[in-house]
Amino acid sequence: MAGTPEFRHIHCSSRNDRSAADLEADVDHWMQGSSIITMTEVANDNHAAKLREKGWGYWNAKKNHGQDDAAIAWRKDTWYNPWHATRKLTTRQYRDVDTGQLTSDYVHACGAVLKHTKTGSKLLVTVARLPDGLSAASGWNELEAGWRARKAAYMECNITWAAWTEQVQRENHCDGIIVVGDWNLDLKADWVRAYLGEVWGPKYHLTWKHFPTFGSGLGGNRIIDGTLARHLDTLEGGAILMDKVRSSDHRPYKEQLIFKPGEIQEEDVTGDRYVGEIWWGFGDYEDDEIYTIEKFVAGAAGGETL
Repeated sequence: MAGTPEFRHIHCSSRNDRSAADLEADVDHWMQGSSIITMTEVANDNHAAKLREKGWGYWNAKKNHGQDDAAIAWRKDTWYNPWHATRKLTTRQYRDVDTGQLTSDYVHACGAVLKHTKTGSKLLVTVARLPDGLSAASGWNELEAGWRARKAAYMECNITWAAWTEQVQRENHCDGIIVVGDWNLDLKADWVRAYLGEVWGPKYHLTWKHFPTFGSGLGGNRIIDGTLARHLDTLEGGAILMDKVRSSDHRPYKEQLIFKPGEIQEEDVTGDRYVGEIWWGFGDYEDDEIYTIEKFVAGAAGGETL
């Protein structure tokens, strides 16, 4: 590996019912300050098409029972894409928190190997959105209907995702890995980080190093989006939560990463780790009133921009 490149990654767990025009405006903004963008909830042809920008490549699967939920985009002058695929993570159906109906779609992970055009360093990027309605302050949420089936599906997702990631790594010999999730569990909770550590193992470390006093999505100050990294070090103090955007009810986050051979030891996250009650427990969505209020509060708290 000639040289040690660093790169900027931005992730946003999007929202299918926001307009394609809003998504395009946000993507255009993110592309000015990053070389890799990952997203979820782009299972909509109009949304996915907004990733097709000049100078950028992207991978978003065709519609197939949830296979197209996630997407990865990269700058072509920085990265070359020799491989991409999706992986079905669960065979279990579970009831939707909002409707009580069995889900017709299954959870899929989207993956791509990106090769740095100048140094030849190879990066495996994989992203997925996991089942919602399971996070409580001190453990799994046992109050919502059908929680046992969702919990079983959630655990199956992580086991399958971790095994697939290791398989792709063995086949492609990547120099670094980022596993990006809308985890739908509060990463500020000690039990959540401990659970992910048990499933994914000590080779992976969370790129959140300092939690802000506000959150990325539903639940006031919860952080439910995040990256597990391997053979990569974080710069600029780790992941940084960005301002609210019109295309999603989640706040995107950005992170500057650099390839680093060897294993990096997980460090406990500093900052705000107060875990409040989930507001209403209807998934990872907020209605427009909550969006407006939280946007105001986040702005007052000094949310960062690119």
